[in-house]
Amino acid sequence: MDSNINIKIISFNCGGLSSVKVANIKHYLQHNAVHILCVQETRLSGECVRPIPGYHLESKNHVNASGCVAGGLALYIRHDIQYEVLQAADPLRGDGTTAIEVLAIVVHPARQSSFTLANVYSRGCSIQALRSLESSLRSSRHHKFLFTGDFNAHHPAWGGSKSCKFGEDVCSWMDESGLVVLNDGSPTRFDGQGTTSIDLSIVSAG
Repeated sequence: MDSNINIKIISFNCGGLSSVKVANIKHYLQHNAVHILCVQETRLSGECVRPIPGYHLESKNHVNASGCVAGGLALYIRHDIQYEVLQAADPLRGDGTTAIEVLAIVVHPARQSSFTLANVYSRGCSIQALRSLESSLRSSRHHKFLFTGDFNAHHPAWGGSKSCKFGEDVCSWMDESGLVVLNDGSPTRFDGQGTTSIDLSIVSAG
């Protein structure tokens, strides 16, 4: 990524985008200069994702094999940011179920280089699924990337206390694709069982 790009992007897994959480987000955005907000696991059907004044809304819902709404992604993009939506297909597992949910846009900052932003929620980020994701986005002709979201991948490279197959595959994918992780080792998930580091921001090197 170009170090001269000056856009503030926040990414988080909301665990269900309730009206209370939307109110909290509105309050935060009113007091902080955030250009793009990436949200994972909205757990809403597409028409139920709530808009926020001053921001464009792009959303994508997900229905699992049982017919239940699960996962889901949203992007809140400040009105002064120019962008275009990419039609990126969700990579699939071998059994045909979704491996990674993706909602992607090309961002065109004023007087700065354009880049592709992919908001992701991984249900099993094998290296095959990650390669498929990157391949579908490279058709945008913009080769600067930011992948951000809940990868559900453990690895010491970004602060995990252990590694898992998904984490090892993310590391291999980054190595072969010239990508680097921005995480500083701080935990990204807090719950009653402790902390983990499974939410990642990954960018093009250089």
